[in-house]
Amino acid sequence: MAKKKSTSRKKVSGKNKQADALEAAEEELKKAQAHYQHLREQAAEKVEEIRDTTIGEAVDGALEVVRKYPGSSLLAAFACGFLIDRWLRK
Repeated sequence: MAKKKSTSRKKVSGKNKQADALEAAEEELKKAQAHYQHLREQAAEKVEEIRDTTIGEAVDGALEVVRKYPGSSLLAAFACGFLIDRWLRK
C-alpha cells in the first residue's frame, strides 16, 4: 500500500512539474509575440518613413554624413568605385 502512495505522489509531482513548465513556456511565448509585434510596428514605421523621404532629403542626409565623416566617406567611395570596377570588368 505504501508503494502505491509513493508511486501516485511521483505521478502527481511529475504532472505538476509538467504543468509548471507548460505555463512557463506559454508566458515566454506571449512575451516573444509581444516583442515580435513591437518590432513589426517599428519596421512598418521605418518603411513608411523611407517611402515619405524625397530624393532631395536623401541627398541632404548623405552630404551631412560626408561633412561629418570626410575620411570614412572617402574610403567608402573608393571601396564602392573599386567594387563597381571589378564588377564591370567581368
